[in-house]
Amino acid sequence: MPLSCPTTAPRLARPAAPDAPLDEAARTLVRAHLPIVGYLVSEIISRVPQQVQRDDLVSAGQAALVKSARTYDATTGVPFGHYARTRIRGALVDELRAADWASRGARTRAKQPGQRRGAPRRRARPLAHRRRAWPASSRATRPP
Repeated sequence: MPLSCPTTAPRLARPAAPDAPLDEAARTLVRAHLPIVGYLVSEIISRVPQQVQRDDLVSAGQAALVKSARTYDATTGVPFGHYARTRIRGALVDELRAADWASRGARTRAKQPGQRRGAPRRRARPLAHRRRAWPASSRATRPP
């Protein structure tokens, strides 16, 4: 007896074009979750230099919110707020990186204290070598 299987798999709706107008459900999602953009911008703006314009971050966050409303798939079981928050935070970081003059590697190297340019890196030795002490289990037992 053959197993029955569906002849066609259910198809998910394709996301709308980036410049297509939002349908009413997507507009409702955007309106309801617009304060998330403000919260995330406020969280990030306190940790960046004063040269960074708040309006630039807000517009990048709002664009990410609209894009997340277009691409959201409710069948995944992820709440829209969590999905949108992740997409907005990523867009804000992308905006900051695009405005930054230094690459990510240059920022990482600048944060490492005590590293001279071109200096050979020393291999880290185990703690036992640095203290010249070995764990008690490997020491020879002392006579009484």
